[in-house]
Amino acid sequence: MLLQGEGVAALADAQLRLPRRNRLSIRIAVARAHKFNVDADAAGIWENWRAPAGSLLETVSILTTSPNKAMEGVHDRMPVILPPTSYELWLDPAMPFSPAVNALLQPFDAAQMQRRQVMEIDPLRERTLSAIIQTVTTKRTAPQVPAAHRKRNRDRRVAALSLDLVPAENQRAIRALNQALLAGELHDAMALCLQSNLLMPLAALLRSLIDTSVLGIWLLKYATDEEVRDSVAHVSAVDMVQRSFGPEDRSIFAFIFQPVKGTDHEFYRDVLHPSIHGDALHIAMRVRDQASKRTWVHKCLFHANHVYVHMLLQFAKSGKVPQEFQDYIREESAKAIRVISALLEHPDWKGTDEQLSE
Repeated sequence: MLLQGEGVAALADAQLRLPRRNRLSIRIAVARAHKFNVDADAAGIWENWRAPAGSLLETVSILTTSPNKAMEGVHDRMPVILPPTSYELWLDPAMPFSPAVNALLQPFDAAQMQRRQVMEIDPLRERTLSAIIQTVTTKRTAPQVPAAHRKRNRDRRVAALSLDLVPAENQRAIRALNQALLAGELHDAMALCLQSNLLMPLAALLRSLIDTSVLGIWLLKYATDEEVRDSVAHVSAVDMVQRSFGPEDRSIFAFIFQPVKGTDHEFYRDVLHPSIHGDALHIAMRVRDQASKRTWVHKCLFHANHVYVHMLLQFAKSGKVPQEFQDYIREESAKAIRVISALLEHPDWKGTDEQLSE
């Protein structure tokens, strides 16, 4: 992952404790930018894991390396700073622990950094200044708006420029069609990954395909007219399946709650976690040998095509498919059904109820 913003810049500020009464405060920053998120970002690692007590924890850490010339004498470590040209390699899930990635864990070029003394203060003044800053910050901190509210406000602004221009009687079909087209893109992306033998992205792509298909069916069959026009930032696929779907649709998506053998993990919630980096080891265990890899590929392919064709068929049955997209929906449905048939006829097929962990 990449760490951006003032929080990273603050971690890069180092204070040199000198053997005298006063203390020297030093500011270290990337040249021409006083925030890491302008010219460079700090390399970090992120992990999602379950504590022994059962709570789900999200932890993050900045990677450090030996200091460059700008940091020598200030601290014996410094953050790993990556230029924009290295972002793609660092975030590539297909390159874990490769020599190319390890080569990035080097001290940043000192010539591209600035180092300046901020102030020299004695301990009493420091405590007084800290108290003033804390008081002012506490009084002037703006209230934090929950992320869901921000997303809903954003979606409503976008809708005012797009969906609101569509006649009310066509809005449901337009939103459902948008989900069908997005699901098609995700379906094709999974096929491309398999053609290139890239198995790690399948988890994130399958989860996105599930989310897209669930949302498409919900908009098509269960959402009220008001909900069709509103943001969906506050709803989740799991809630839609559990609380809104009828028996037929709920049975199609029952696999997302499938437990992982010997754990309290569930297929959608834990195995298909949205962070490829955070779940790299979790997924790697499922492709550790040819038999496991085959099971993982079969599992992802079956569920991807199963939910995709179900959404398309629900769209077709609704009679809301625009005329110009009817051939597309028909062809995509046939393609997904052919894949499912091929899987069911495969000699190594063991069924969708097979547990992933041994």
